[in-house]
Amino acid sequence: MRSPWLVEGLALPIWIISSELEDDNQQELRVLYKEFIEAIAYWLWQFTPSISSFFQSLIPEHQVINIRLFLPPDEEWHRITEPKDTSNLKLVNIQADSSSKNLHITISSAICSLLQNSDNSGERLIMQDILSGLRDVLPSREQAKLSDNVIAKIIDHHAPLGIKKKLLFLDSSINPELDDRGLLPYRKVQSADEDELLDELGNYLNSVEKLKTGTIPDDQRTDVLNKAVKFFYRELEKIVASLNPKGLLEYLIACHEAIVREVAEHHLTIPTRLACFSSELEMVKTLNSELPERYKAALASRFMIEYVVARPPSGIRPFSLSVYDRLQALASHIVNFGFESDLINYKLADIKQAMLPSGRLGTDTKQYEKMRDAYMSIFTGGEIDRTTREFGRYWRKPKAAAGKPSFVTQFDTAATIEFGYSITELQEFFSAAMNIGRDIHPSVAHLFLKELIARLANQLSWTQERVSQAIELLSLKPLSDFLKPDPPFKAVDVFPWRFNRPLSYLRRPFLHRQRNGEIEVLWGIRHLNTVSQYLIYLCLNGRLKAQSKQMKQVMGELRNIEGEEFNDEVADLLEQNNTLIVKRRVKKIGNLKIKGEKGILGDIDVLAADSRRKRLMIIECKNFALARAPHEMANELAELLKGNGKEKSAVQHHQERFDWVCYHLQEVLTWLGLELTTDWKVEPLIVTDYELVTPHLWPSPIPVVSLVELSKSLLQ
Repeated sequence: MRSPWLVEGLALPIWIISSELEDDNQQELRVLYKEFIEAIAYWLWQFTPSISSFFQSLIPEHQVINIRLFLPPDEEWHRITEPKDTSNLKLVNIQADSSSKNLHITISSAICSLLQNSDNSGERLIMQDILSGLRDVLPSREQAKLSDNVIAKIIDHHAPLGIKKKLLFLDSSINPELDDRGLLPYRKVQSADEDELLDELGNYLNSVEKLKTGTIPDDQRTDVLNKAVKFFYRELEKIVASLNPKGLLEYLIACHEAIVREVAEHHLTIPTRLACFSSELEMVKTLNSELPERYKAALASRFMIEYVVARPPSGIRPFSLSVYDRLQALASHIVNFGFESDLINYKLADIKQAMLPSGRLGTDTKQYEKMRDAYMSIFTGGEIDRTTREFGRYWRKPKAAAGKPSFVTQFDTAATIEFGYSITELQEFFSAAMNIGRDIHPSVAHLFLKELIARLANQLSWTQERVSQAIELLSLKPLSDFLKPDPPFKAVDVFPWRFNRPLSYLRRPFLHRQRNGEIEVLWGIRHLNTVSQYLIYLCLNGRLKAQSKQMKQVMGELRNIEGEEFNDEVADLLEQNNTLIVKRRVKKIGNLKIKGEKGILGDIDVLAADSRRKRLMIIECKNFALARAPHEMANELAELLKGNGKEKSAVQHHQERFDWVCYHLQEVLTWLGLELTTDWKVEPLIVTDYELVTPHLWPSPIPVVSLVELSKSLLQ
């Protein structure tokens, strides 16, 4: 089967087609052909404005140009190696047939050395040779016009050296989540199944709960939402119980592996898609729909796996794609309705409800959606900036450190007390399990517990008892009652709309089941890498619900260090504007302490004066961890904006510092070497490392912007 592409817009259409594959099982090569043909077609489409005129002379005699691509079967296509010197190699061989206007292109696997990096140098070389080949099918009188110099200018104009690229060759050992081997197709939550379930919910609320058409009183809203969650949960419970368990868990893990790769690839390709196709405004609109869709699928998938492990079925019903879609839709509704209930419970959104004449439960989320859309536009703008800055890391191999940084040693010591294992040991454990898993299957691995323990003990040089304890720490097991996990866990630890749960697939990637009277362990290779990164994220961002005093202390110390570094990052950004006077960590103005009626008000993180615009910025720098769930948003809201009754919020503290500066403006300007005039304006500002949702939920008297937003505003 070939993968033809048509390029229109030139004087003649160009067909790009692959050579026939002798073996129908050459799936990897088939995928490779598709990627190369799509890339060639894209670049020819990009070059159209510059090359179209050269082909006008071919119109009377010819109707089409055919490009036939041949990729020699070679393991080098699928093996990432160290970069080679390709200067003396013929990487692209072009044979042009001037009579038939056909182009035969052979691309050597040695081109991989140029494709295995973060820029488009390999694609530039390929397209330079292809344009040279197309020149050879032109009449001799036209060929001189498309000289090597002209081709070079076309390449530089349309494909400038950088991240505008289509071919992404990556080392899966560096990027396990992006490994495309052995995967099922990615599948999102199906809206048709979600709609059908909403109709069924409406019928239930009408016929069983006796809810009548009309507005639901505010004090009954969470009760109705909880009934909806229970309805969907019972339906999921019933379907799972009816299923034949054979191959079920493997299939669910495989589906989740596809989701993990989709999310990772989507993140990777944001900068290249922006460079290849869109303006930033268009990209923001696209991401506003794409990001929630993928996160929805991931959340639903994780919950399904957690439930099936906890309550393994023993039925006879065969599993099918339609069953999978219905379970995903059920899981998604459980998450959404639980999330809405928490939004109301934590007073984060005023969501009105009514039983509609159609029989459905109606929820008025316009106000919340307006806020969410405004936030998502800002957040996705930040994601574009972050993914662009991080793009090169996908090709950087980790360097072996000469010694552990002091904070890593501290963390390892604290983690050993908290978990029984250092962070370094846990990362080695995850790596060993991924290696063992890949030897079994590129996507889903399973071994009997005894054999897994033996293999890990051998690879890590640990005792089997120590390996067994690590697996226990990181495993999900069957439960007698999913909603009543054994102590010390609570019901909220299994609620899928809650984040940072100790009983989640994100914390426990090894899945236990009974098979032939023995315990068998299953795990997903890509998800295992996600978990290893997630554990570090929880520790570094202070989100881990630590039990030990040592871990709490180390996380606090690291957050302080990161706070200082973020403070400097904000100041460094402002100092790039040479019209600003920037001061860091201002404790006092001359001999004047920054002091209020009840004592010292704390440092001004960054003080920036713009003498040209007569602006004095009083900046507080806060590196908050990203709040995802309502209970996290409520905590962030208290810390940032509202306070909690005992302690003032960051805004309230900063307002006091702002008032102090306004009162002592003359002293501040004198200290900065500036003259006091009546047109000086003092502006308070809070800068965060990520875009926060809470300022959109609750009005802030002080502007709150992310570092990305601040950077963009300075460019205006």
